[in-house]
Amino acid sequence: MRQLTIFLFVFISGFSIAASSQDYVSVSGSGGWCWFGDPRGVCYNGNVYTGWVSGDGSIFAGKYNIESGITDTYNLHPKFQKDDHNNPSVLITPSGKIAMFYTKHGGGPMYMRVTHRPEDISVWDVEQEIKNFNHPENRGITYPNPYMLSEEDNRVYMFWRGINYEPTVSYNDDVYNVKTWSKPEQLFKSGPHPEHGRNVRPYTKIASNGKDEIHFVFTDGHPRQWPENSIYYMYYKAGNFYNAEDKKIGSIENLPIEKSKASVVYKADKQKGRGWNWDVALDSSGNPVIVYARMPEETDHRYHYARWDGSKWVDNKICDAGKWFPQTPKGKKEREPHYSPGIALDHSNPNVVYLSKRRINGNLEIYRYETENLGKTWNTESVTENSAYGNVRPYVIRNHPEDGPALMWEQIHYYQHYTKFNAAIKIDVLRDERNLSAEKPSARSVRNYMRRVADWQIKNPSRHHTADWTHGALYAGMTEWAEMAADDKYFDYLIEMGERNNWAPHRRKYHADDFTVCQMYLKLYEKYREKKMIEKTRQRLDWILKNRSDVEIVPFSGKTQERWSWCDALFMAPPVWAKMAAITGEKKYENFMIEEWKYTTEKLFDKKENLYYRDSRYFDKREKNGEKVFWSRGNGWVMGGLVRTMEYLGKDHPQIGYFENLYKKMARKIASIQQPDGLWHSSLLDPETYSTPESSGSGFYLYALAWGVNHGLLEREEYLPHIMKGWNSLSSNVHSDGMLGYTQPIGADPRNITEEQTEVYGVGAFLLAGSEVYKIAVEEKISEAQELRVSNYANVDVSYGAVSIDPDEIRGIDLSKAGVISAENYKISQTQLVDNDLDGEMDEFLFQASLDAGESKKYFIIKDAKITLPNLRTYSRYVPERKDDYMWENDLIGFRAYGPKLAKEGANSGFDCWLKEVEYPTTNNRYFTAQHGRTYHSYFGEGYDPYHVGSSAGCGGLSLWENGRRVHSSVYDEYKRIANGPIRSIFELTYDDSWKRNGKSLKEIKRFTIDLNSWFTKIESSFSGEDASSQQFAVGITTHNGKASAELGIASILCSEMIDGTYLGAGAVLAEPQPEKTMEIRVDKPDQSHAFIITEPTDKPIVYYTGFGWEKQGIETEEQWQEEINELKERIKNPLKVEIHK
Repeated sequence: MRQLTIFLFVFISGFSIAASSQDYVSVSGSGGWCWFGDPRGVCYNGNVYTGWVSGDGSIFAGKYNIESGITDTYNLHPKFQKDDHNNPSVLITPSGKIAMFYTKHGGGPMYMRVTHRPEDISVWDVEQEIKNFNHPENRGITYPNPYMLSEEDNRVYMFWRGINYEPTVSYNDDVYNVKTWSKPEQLFKSGPHPEHGRNVRPYTKIASNGKDEIHFVFTDGHPRQWPENSIYYMYYKAGNFYNAEDKKIGSIENLPIEKSKASVVYKADKQKGRGWNWDVALDSSGNPVIVYARMPEETDHRYHYARWDGSKWVDNKICDAGKWFPQTPKGKKEREPHYSPGIALDHSNPNVVYLSKRRINGNLEIYRYETENLGKTWNTESVTENSAYGNVRPYVIRNHPEDGPALMWEQIHYYQHYTKFNAAIKIDVLRDERNLSAEKPSARSVRNYMRRVADWQIKNPSRHHTADWTHGALYAGMTEWAEMAADDKYFDYLIEMGERNNWAPHRRKYHADDFTVCQMYLKLYEKYREKKMIEKTRQRLDWILKNRSDVEIVPFSGKTQERWSWCDALFMAPPVWAKMAAITGEKKYENFMIEEWKYTTEKLFDKKENLYYRDSRYFDKREKNGEKVFWSRGNGWVMGGLVRTMEYLGKDHPQIGYFENLYKKMARKIASIQQPDGLWHSSLLDPETYSTPESSGSGFYLYALAWGVNHGLLEREEYLPHIMKGWNSLSSNVHSDGMLGYTQPIGADPRNITEEQTEVYGVGAFLLAGSEVYKIAVEEKISEAQELRVSNYANVDVSYGAVSIDPDEIRGIDLSKAGVISAENYKISQTQLVDNDLDGEMDEFLFQASLDAGESKKYFIIKDAKITLPNLRTYSRYVPERKDDYMWENDLIGFRAYGPKLAKEGANSGFDCWLKEVEYPTTNNRYFTAQHGRTYHSYFGEGYDPYHVGSSAGCGGLSLWENGRRVHSSVYDEYKRIANGPIRSIFELTYDDSWKRNGKSLKEIKRFTIDLNSWFTKIESSFSGEDASSQQFAVGITTHNGKASAELGIASILCSEMIDGTYLGAGAVLAEPQPEKTMEIRVDKPDQSHAFIITEPTDKPIVYYTGFGWEKQGIETEEQWQEEINELKERIKNPLKVEIHK
């Protein structure tokens, strides 16, 4: 190995030292690929861009930064199809944006996604289907292969298996435009099988010089179906196709190319065996080099190397490869016996080959072969050895640096079939030899890692009891993440766990472990102030105070666990006692905690090493190197418990100096023994014996160190490099699907671990670390941020209220990319720009804020920090497929208005309520359901429409009020969509002819505004014609022929009814003008019974709010619904105020 000084880190060169595949960096977590969809990995400007199919069938993009050693990932299409044939192929566009193409195995269609910005995989444009590829005969669509030719003005050629299951081609001069791909044409025609006459799917491998040539290697078909499967070659240049002898055999205008015209690389027969192509590359003279497998028997695979020397193919055997690599179930016949372990050429130097074969009595390993004589003889070196898992399907990164990394491969933990596998994508960088950067990660990156890890854990619940200490550690981290996230689903998860546990500690009355969950209970109590969240914890603590144990904790035993006789306990229990004291103001809790902490420290703390023994059993034990046994996670528990306890005690507590002194000693020690890979191994003083990094202990250390920097206890310049390097390494332990690996299982002392091991407490430590690292990452942006102060002068709390700012008041920040964070907890909000008059200039910048009644908070507008929650948004659209309906919804409610096609069917201007019990938009699903023979009037999993409108006002329809009766318009005539964003949707409906149809010379324009997290839609109705200013109007809520009860307030109405056994409250509030009265009218005629707000005449727009609350969305009683209406009235009177700090 040699030192690459320009990058200041070591790369493997020549693989003179092999290592277990576990010691190499994983760019994916769970991930696999096939070998026919290429390019699978491309190096561009110091980053390797790649992709894979995860264990749950999701399509992932990955970006490995060579200098920093950090991998970023993005889920392009969740749960697409679990099949390793679906790996995405990579194309670097001329602008530096990354394009990826993928399709289902044999099913189509093909999809494309492109990064929104060059070289940034954190934000992608919307997924697009390439509909031009949907040829009537385009069956079996699989294996996208995009190649760009610079000398054809960057024309992109796409090759895939398509028409008649044979190689297919299309081209495009504008890769960003999915509509401009040429008509697909069959590229290569293998012809029918000589025995059964059916087409048999030729397989294609492709290489290009990137300028003017594309080279192809084909087979007759699949080796399973074609025992004499031969190998063929041709190339493309300047519109024409040529064989190896440079003889023209066809053109792009005259396809397909007949198999008989291509050059035969290998003519198979039954004795030599069927062939299967694996790779093709070009040597320095531009001649093709090919590697393929021959299979005389299904158990006898042989790798061959064929090279065109200018006049003939020189074909040499490289080595035997053994049999197939899939792990055939005992007693079963192998389904894919022709799956060789794999071979690949180095396209930068095709004298070099990487291949997989099985060691004798060992696993499948990766080898590097190099020839200097066209493949006659080979020098070999091991890339992997003594691996715990098999290693297959090597792939050489296109355009890789001379000194690497050059190689990626698939490490298989389990592979039975292409739909049944557990694998990871590796890169040829040893974990210990990464130059993990000590630079700050972006705030966006930290959040993305935290979100992915939190989401994975929620989706993959642990086997442990939900009140167990393992979950308690998870909840501690999840609580911090919930405070940061712009999505209440994390608090919902925590509340669900609390309810499941009956808000009680676990079973053992004394045992510290069984208090860990109470940390979450107390934090949620602070937020929600529900007594049930705290009372059982308090009862348990009071019981301990009355029945205090005085057992000696040395020697360690079951009885000693009545006190904190093991160092883990200092995380589990002390923060609960300190927090209870802070909440109640009762000193007895903190006094007990301090006394017990000091006692445990006296017994277990080693003053020389400044570390804690796990318990007294380890006083005299030694590691293999003779050092004392100090367990990483055990001391991680202590460090985590220290900072949480100090935070709850407060900086002015009389005993805080004791804890700060202990903390600083441990911090200094922990920083000094950080390993070169950026983390801490399971044994703090013998990292060589336990050579793998450990995530849970490392997470707690990073949490504690970052907390110390953020609270001014540690010197920033000294500790920041430790923190940043540690975080960058810890985040690399996150698999592409969000699973955190390298977490030591439950134990009490050091153990070696693998990247596949995970535990909930490790996730908790990771989230705790992220919560503090995020603050450090944000600080740099705050120096360039715009400061705001938002005040709530209402007498009610505001949760996720929309705050509006004039964009002209914000200078020097691109608001289209900006985020807004709270100065209190650095929680980030979604943002939105709105062009209210559609003149091309943005009129409002929106973000969300939560404030208690009378509270004022500071916020910052941050550059390049925009976030989007795809499933949490407002939405509206015109629905031509259902008679011109217009739909709008947020995360709580949905409405529709009726359009022109219903004018002759008696529909009117009343509004329909669409009940929903999910927070994501459901409009498209509902209408799709209706189009396919089901009715949305019946419950279909997300909600339904049981609300009858008929000729009534429905929920909030506006009518003229003449002579004590309602005179309404017909359906809307025109619509205009103004904004459709995450926070707010705005649209207008025009009622013109609809009034004329009912005999009124009026024109009405209704402007609708629906905000996220609101039970109400705001409506502004402007009238013209027929002396509109002298008219009175009525806002109505149907009582469904008197079935609903009505409550009349000042400028508000409320109706309550039971629908299908569940409560539904509907209501309206008039904001302008002044109401004349509210009233209820009961009429025997169907649909004419209403509660009304009657307006005073006005020449100004009528502004009102209408909405509803359903039991399945949390409004269970009339009292709750009345409270929502009252709070709305208070917020109308006292909206949020914003001051911009100049």
